[in-house]
Amino acid sequence: MVGGWGKMPKRKINEIEGAEKKYRALIQTRNQYNEAARLIREERNEINAKKRELLQEIKKLREEKAHFAEEVRKYKKIRDDCRRRARELIDFKRKNLKKLPKNIEDEMDRISERIRELEYRQETTATTLEEEKALIERIKSLMRRLNELIELNREKMEIDAKMGEIDQQIDSLFKEAEEAHKRVVEYYEKVRERAERIEKILHEVSHLIVEVNKLNDKYRELREKADYYHKRAMEMRAKIMEIKRAKREEYEKMREMVDELNRRVREALMDEEKIEKVVDDNIKELLKKGKITIGG
Repeated sequence: MVGGWGKMPKRKINEIEGAEKKYRALIQTRNQYNEAARLIREERNEINAKKRELLQEIKKLREEKAHFAEEVRKYKKIRDDCRRRARELIDFKRKNLKKLPKNIEDEMDRISERIRELEYRQETTATTLEEEKALIERIKSLMRRLNELIELNREKMEIDAKMGEIDQQIDSLFKEAEEAHKRVVEYYEKVRERAERIEKILHEVSHLIVEVNKLNDKYRELREKADYYHKRAMEMRAKIMEIKRAKREEYEKMREMVDELNRRVREALMDEEKIEKVVDDNIKELLKKGKITIGG
């Protein structure tokens, strides 16, 4: 009897099942590598986010450092200018004091005393005309000198008053310089603190960069493996599709042969001997091509 004409040979079925099993295994392996790569990417992105935060902090610290450094320069200039002006005033004071005669008041006292003595002598002592004349000239000379000293003393008092003002200016300048120096020290300390923090953060960023590079290498390695297994899976998928396509073609050819058999049977329906010959010929052809099997 004739049977099993629509069944695929067991060898073909096993080939498809084996290929599909390999395909599923390749897809599973690919997905495992993709998942591992995804986890690595997330870890890398977290580190990159942390790195960006640190770089923003460095930017802020550098801006603060630049601001405080500018304050240091500003107060250094104020301090140095105040010290320079104070030294100039000290030099001015010293030079002007050198110009003044010493012990003006003592000399004024001595001359005044001498004038009084001469005037007393003029009044109480009998002198000749020549002696009187000489005495008067001497008194006049001393009076001129006394007037000069009085003028010098007035100038000295004015200069002394100015020196007092200069002393106040010098004190004020030194105080301002001292305050400016305190600001220099204060802002310099802030500059130093920012510089140390920047250096520390840069060290941390450097460490993160090393970690990111390692993760990038690991990510590329996993992606390459995932791509490799994806390529193999697609090749296996193409192979499965080719096997199934060949199966469909064989099935269509088998149907055509069966249809032809039926047609010829119908034509020879009234001739039993001819029917048997047609059937035998087609069955032999199907058996030869492995499209059907003979079962009991």
